[in-house]
Amino acid sequence: MNGSQNLQELLEIMKKQEDMIALMETLQGENEKLTRELEESQKKLKQKTKRLKESVALNEKLNSENRQLLQQIENWNSLQP
Repeated sequence: MNGSQNLQELLEIMKKQEDMIALMETLQGENEKLTRELEESQKKLKQKTKRLKESVALNEKLNSENRQLLQQIENWNSLQP
């Protein structure tokens, strides 16, 4: 009876190990998926950051040109009687 009980306990332990391995494989798969998604999100963020910097640079250039134009308009207006 003792041998049978030990065998039963061993089978239960093995079943738990199989379940744990299956869970670990599932978690590893999810981890790999999340890692890919994170890498893709980081890539998109980098691209958007680059575009945003380019946009800021263009806006600054336009603002500078607008200030120059306004200054020219003010100068012309001051020359008119």
